[in-house]
Amino acid sequence: MFKFRNIKIITLATVISASAILAACGNETSGSAENALDEVKNRGELIIGTTGDYRPFSYLDEGNELTGYDVDWAKAIADKMGVEAKFETGEFSGLIPGLSQGRFDVVMSSVHINDERKKSVDFSDAYAMDGAVAIIKKGEKALDGPEDISGLTVGVNSGSNWEELVQSIGGYKEMKTYPGPTESISDLLNDRIDVVVMGEAAAGSYILNSPDGDKIEISGEPLNQGESSIISIAIKKDSPELTEALNEAIQEVKEDGTYDELAQKYFGMTFSDSDN
Repeated sequence: MFKFRNIKIITLATVISASAILAACGNETSGSAENALDEVKNRGELIIGTTGDYRPFSYLDEGNELTGYDVDWAKAIADKMGVEAKFETGEFSGLIPGLSQGRFDVVMSSVHINDERKKSVDFSDAYAMDGAVAIIKKGEKALDGPEDISGLTVGVNSGSNWEELVQSIGGYKEMKTYPGPTESISDLLNDRIDVVVMGEAAAGSYILNSPDGDKIEISGEPLNQGESSIISIAIKKDSPELTEALNEAIQEVKEDGTYDELAQKYFGMTFSDSDN
């Protein structure tokens, strides 16, 4: 009888010890399961990767302050989420890899959706629409649009959707890549390339706001690429909670009139998906 009771006591102690260990493991698991939205909320900051050299989306103003359509949108979204917007700048070609490596929570830098990017990041709903256009030096032979590049030397932003578009069109003499439009337009004006392919909104703003904008023009009609014409927020892969929160914030910004205000401010127009 004594032995039986001793066995029960030992067994109970073992169960209690095992339960304590499991509870501790459970606490560790729940702590490590913090999702991307939780991280943003707990930090109090939404960290945004952007270029800082792509007018009018993200650029430095006369006071060396980061500004632009993407920057204002990011601030509006962060405000809706109850956090601050913090910006990290870099070349466009390094932004998506940086997002995958955890340097940013999101990338907002005139990012267009394409199949290759879908493999490594998720995307929010649209916060701008942007078809491709061909920019030429004034006085040069007119083109029908971005598809009319046969035999020409073409400039595009490195790692951009336009690079992929030009490759898919083909027939060009050579394609040169650049960190941003400032460099590609400079080469265009110095006859190192024949045409620059970029987004319609960015092209229009560059022509309106840049000192050399009166020396270039959009030639032909914009090319609508369907989903690829959508400008969206790139989000680290498999972050459904953060994606949902961003989409809710985007919808709120559209509904309160900020969407149209920012489109008018930076492009002098409203986008095709606007309700107004």
